Amino acid sequence: SKHEAKLVCQNGTHDCTVVPPAVPPPWGADGGHRVRVAVDRGTVLQKMVGFGAAMPQSSAVVLKRLKNKEPGTYMTVMKRLFSTEDGAAGLTMMRFPIGSCDFSRHFVTLDDVAGDFHFSSFALDGDSQMII
Repeated sequence: SKHEAKLVCQNGTHDCTVVPPAVPPPWGADGGHRVRVAVDRGTVLQKMVGFGAAMPQSSAVVLKRLKNKEPGTYMTVMKRLFSTEDGAAGLTMMRFPIGSCDFSRHFVTLDDVAGDFHFSSFALDGDSQMII
């Protein structure tokens, strides 16, 4: 429709550009755009496997300290994250960064030896070992 953006790719390549809609969507009463989403429940395009989250080193440290100091509260947090009961997040997978990330406690590279293409000097740091 005239309110939809289009993705235009050059000659079958991955060089694509988003073309804005010819007419912007109508403004909502709150000053924002109103978006209309149509869901066709009869067409399955992909299967939902589950929901997940990241567990960076800083979060692992906080949870480890909570487990050591307040085991009951720790178990409540775990149930709220991984349970399928009402009110719980129902997470089914976690992503663990190995090495530095934006929420690391310090910078690490895990192998600082130049030319070590076989990773013979590879070693996990303490934070990465903790979250694995």
